[in-house]
Amino acid sequence: MYKRISMNTNNHCRYIFFVAVLALALHYGSLRAMSASNLPDSAQTHPPQRSNYLLVGGGYALGDATLNRLGFMYSMAYGHAFSSLLDVECSAHITGKDGESILGFTQVFSSTAFDITCFFKFPPTNQLRVGAGVSLRRRQFYYSSPNYANPSGDVEDRYINDLSIGGNAKVEYMLFSSGNIELGSRLSAQVFVPISGVYRFKNNPTTLQELRFSLPPMIISLGAFLRVNF
Repeated sequence: MYKRISMNTNNHCRYIFFVAVLALALHYGSLRAMSASNLPDSAQTHPPQRSNYLLVGGGYALGDATLNRLGFMYSMAYGHAFSSLLDVECSAHITGKDGESILGFTQVFSSTAFDITCFFKFPPTNQLRVGAGVSLRRRQFYYSSPNYANPSGDVEDRYINDLSIGGNAKVEYMLFSSGNIELGSRLSAQVFVPISGVYRFKNNPTTLQELRFSLPPMIISLGAFLRVNF
């Protein structure tokens, strides 16, 4: 039970942090737009090149972090343009959910992933970006199910807390651009390999294989983002 409370608290803190970052990005974007409107006509005709950006987004996700059910993923990122053809982005992605089914199954999960991705752009519009990179993820699962073979109604608890490395691939298309603010959509896939962790069955140490957790360690997501260039 204490694991579940801890995971719920962590999820709430992450969502609050995500909303704060979104508000900060919107506020920064409005300030940049007001500054640009006060520039001379010559400066507005030839705007300065912006090589950095902040990004916040969200979308639907499907994979082991959602127990193969449709969930929601929050994302935030910082990126830098090294050339007209290449951007490098560092991002964080948060997925979490808890609930109890009518059949007595309890499922709680939390997943936090960090990516470093190289994006390749296609001038002159740069509306399309295709990227690939490396990923690091921490996931936590707690799920329990009734043991129908036991007349006493014993509950089979399973707990996973592990660290994984992997890779990611992303395809992004910009739908709208105004000044330094851009809106777009992104399709991404992440594949992981667990390297260390804690696994328990009925509060006893075990292995991931013995838990019979057969879901492949990957996440596919599709969503939208807001990007502020500076």
